[in-house]
Amino acid sequence: MKKIMLFIFLAWCRGGLAQNVDSLLNDHRTVFGHIDRDRREGITFRLTGVYTRDEVIYYSIEAWNHSPLVYDVDGIRCSIRDRKMMKRHAFQEITMAPLWIKGDSLRLGAGKRAVWIIALRKEVLPPDQYLSIQLLEQWGSRNLEVRVGSRILMKAKLL
Repeated sequence: MKKIMLFIFLAWCRGGLAQNVDSLLNDHRTVFGHIDRDRREGITFRLTGVYTRDEVIYYSIEAWNHSPLVYDVDGIRCSIRDRKMMKRHAFQEITMAPLWIKGDSLRLGAGKRAVWIIALRKEVLPPDQYLSIQLLEQWGSRNLEVRVGSRILMKAKLL
C-alpha cells in the first residue's frame, strides 16, 4: 500500500521533483549559515539548506573529507526521533523513505567534498521530536548525524 501511495505521489509531482533537485545541486550557497553539523575523525557533515515546494521538503547536505582515508558512503538514513528518552521507556524512531536523493558520489576521497539533495514528504514536527539525517560509512564507524528541529523547518525557503 505504501509503494502505491508513493507512486501516486510521485506521479502527482509530474517530474517537477527532478527539476527542483537539479537546481538545488547547482546552488552551492549556504542558506541559513551554520544550521547543524557533525565532525568525526576528519569528516565534516553539515546541513546547508532547507527548501520547500508543494508537499515536499528538500534538504541540502554536504560532506567534507579532511582525513587521508577514503570515506565509502553506505547510505543516507532519515528518521524522526524523540528528543528525550525516559528511563525504562521504548525509544521511538519513525523511518522516513526519501522520495528522491541526488548527489555527487558514493566515495569521498581525501580532501574531497560531496553535496546531496534529499527530498522528503512534508512532515511537521512537534517540539519534542527532531528529524535525524545520518550519513553511514560502509564497514566503518564514522557514522555522522545532523539534527533538524521544527524551528529550522519553519524557516524553509520556498522554491
